[in-house]
Amino acid sequence: MYASPFFVKGFSFESNIFMAPLAGITDKAFRAFLRCFKPGFMFTEMVPLPALFHRASLLEDYIDLPVEAKDTGIQIIGNNPEWFEGIAIELEKRGLKWLDINCGCSVPKVLKQKHGAYLMREPERCRQIFRAIRNSFSGICSVKIRAGWDRSSLNYLRISEIAFEEGLDVVFFHPRTARERFSSPAEWQWVKNLKMAFPQKYIFGNGDLFTEEDVQQKWQYSEVNGMLLARGAMKAPWFFSCIRRYLRGENPPPPSLQQRLEYLMVHMDCLIEKKGERKGVKEMRKFMGWYLSGMYGVKKLRRYLPGMKTRKDVVRFIQIVYNMHLIS
Repeated sequence: MYASPFFVKGFSFESNIFMAPLAGITDKAFRAFLRCFKPGFMFTEMVPLPALFHRASLLEDYIDLPVEAKDTGIQIIGNNPEWFEGIAIELEKRGLKWLDINCGCSVPKVLKQKHGAYLMREPERCRQIFRAIRNSFSGICSVKIRAGWDRSSLNYLRISEIAFEEGLDVVFFHPRTARERFSSPAEWQWVKNLKMAFPQKYIFGNGDLFTEEDVQQKWQYSEVNGMLLARGAMKAPWFFSCIRRYLRGENPPPPSLQQRLEYLMVHMDCLIEKKGERKGVKEMRKFMGWYLSGMYGVKKLRRYLPGMKTRKDVVRFIQIVYNMHLIS
């Protein structure tokens, strides 16, 4: 079960450890870099349904189809069943393999539009959306949900039941409520409850997966079919490789300084290729802060990040990091 091949709806995947869709993170460049660590599958950033419905060419900003369809699905956020149906038909024509529905985003501006986790308050609208997509898309259909709107209205079992009744193939479950966002620990008891309620269905768990031990313990406890990594892999993309080794009984050491800096350069070059040098380096700065986390002198090193504008600036910064650690 753990870190094993995954099969659904006639498709096969090398691993059942997936990369979650993350706004501002899982773009084309990040996914190109992440392929170095062989996640079982990946998703785009969430794609806004209203914008996509009115400008189908927007899709090209998020994914290259049909090339990326082999390892990348699209997550769409919105609340209009008819628009979902129309977009699903278009995605089918373009060769998409996996379509995910966002019922889990708890960002205030998203909830204000009655998108994302707000849909946990509207089970029948969820049903209409699920049915519209299932009737117009023959590939894999999934939904990412939260536990409910708040703790007084937990309805993850009901929403999952509706999803499976309407023919969806997978439920990705983040066991917090919309109101909580990330203010409390993920309730993996709820994940276990969901899997026990639907033992023959495909359930993936998500939430507070930051170490190899987190993944193993929560997997054993919940007995889900797979894991959906988010913040843990966002800040350390090599996490996928480490987890696979750990679940095979190995005790992988964290990446060395040299490895982290090599990863940094590869990721940056992916960003530059996709977005150009200035924009690529600017976006890389947030990842650099994460990749250097825990290193000697990290507070001092982070002071250099705002001034970086070119690839040469980053190369010089890497030399500074090396020199600092040689002295220490």
